[in-house]
Amino acid sequence: MSQIKNFISNYLANIDWEQLISSWFGNLMQIIITVLILSIVRRLLARSVDFYYDKAERFEKNPARQQTLRTLIQNFIQYTYYFVVIYSVLAILGVPMATLMAGAGIASVAIGIGAQGLVNDIVNGFFILLEHQFDVGDTVLINDYEGEISKLGIRTTVIKDFNGDLHFISNRNITDVTNRSRYPIRCDIDLRIYPDSNADQIEAVLKEAMEKEAPDALLAQDPIYLGVFRDSNRFNLIYRVRLFAVNGKQLDVEGKYYNKLTDALDQAGISQPESQYNTSMAMLQAREEKYNEEA
Repeated sequence: MSQIKNFISNYLANIDWEQLISSWFGNLMQIIITVLILSIVRRLLARSVDFYYDKAERFEKNPARQQTLRTLIQNFIQYTYYFVVIYSVLAILGVPMATLMAGAGIASVAIGIGAQGLVNDIVNGFFILLEHQFDVGDTVLINDYEGEISKLGIRTTVIKDFNGDLHFISNRNITDVTNRSRYPIRCDIDLRIYPDSNADQIEAVLKEAMEKEAPDALLAQDPIYLGVFRDSNRFNLIYRVRLFAVNGKQLDVEGKYYNKLTDALDQAGISQPESQYNTSMAMLQAREEKYNEEA
């Protein structure tokens, strides 16, 4: 036991503590200054990107695409910053970076096999951007997940569904995409009627009700009055009005116009099946719930 104590004492006695502390303190100060400078550079670059795209979005017809490009550039700046910081810290600590990089070249073969998924994510992410498949803010259907694109990154795409859940999807798993934000969404308002109803009178009442709402920012174009049809069960008669909602506003359009048009028919003295009112109220309730969730 005494031999071990003597060895430790002799070892500690031979250490030049002043030089060691001075060396470590110098390295620590270099690391702090380096990280501080790199952080400042990173913030300046990030603010420059924000400043550029804030100005660009004022004149851009597609601000969602500008937001997507902004996000990707910010991600690239962030990852580059992490790499430079790690490299600089290791170099200051005396790690032989040339040897390390040479060894990394050998190890990269093995790592590359395991990182194929990451590479596929990055490549597919760039193709999504170049092909303009979707942008931040678009409503899409990807891998059975439907919602709004919350974030488009180099590695993952984030979808926020209508329940508020966030779905993180690796870009390599994105194969089939349905983008529902490029063109107006069709909304068919099917109003149940009795067989002895006067179709011309119904159309006149509906046109008058729609004209009172015009212009409506929820609608992308004028309504189309398609006339009398049978419903999907082939048992009941319906009068169908086709509306084209602005992207993402289809639920608002359905809730609003089921209520407006059924009320118009009721005020005109045109009888409707009992379930018509229930359908209208259900659509109006769904619209109110959506507004409450957004609030």
